[in-house]
Amino acid sequence: MPTIDSCQLTTKDYTILEVMRERHPIRDETFSSILQRKISSAVVMFREDIPANVVTLSSRVAYRVNDGPAETRIVAHDHMRGLVGMLLPITNPRGLALLGLAEGQSMSIPTADGSLETLTVHEVVY
Repeated sequence: MPTIDSCQLTTKDYTILEVMRERHPIRDETFSSILQRKISSAVVMFREDIPANVVTLSSRVAYRVNDGPAETRIVAHDHMRGLVGMLLPITNPRGLALLGLAEGQSMSIPTADGSLETLTVHEVVY
């Protein structure tokens, strides 16, 4: 399975990540390192040039954590009302990790207990 060496971000998604980096210098080492990896490896494209199998903001994505069952969530900028349990905000390390990945791509991120978990994009549903 391909792991992340680059991710594809829309110009808007990239700008949002840049703003997040400026506004939240280092609130959390794990989050900051994922954010830095995303920004430094990003291939920035116009929205209409991003392939349909790449996770962007507002994508409905089916993904796996390690070898667990696939979960489906909407990758969102932040929590929105009325969709409790459906959203995975990019202010969450998992949401941030999935942003910009294509189907089949994975990214390993540290967990709270110091181990690693691997997130794999199973399918971009919408």
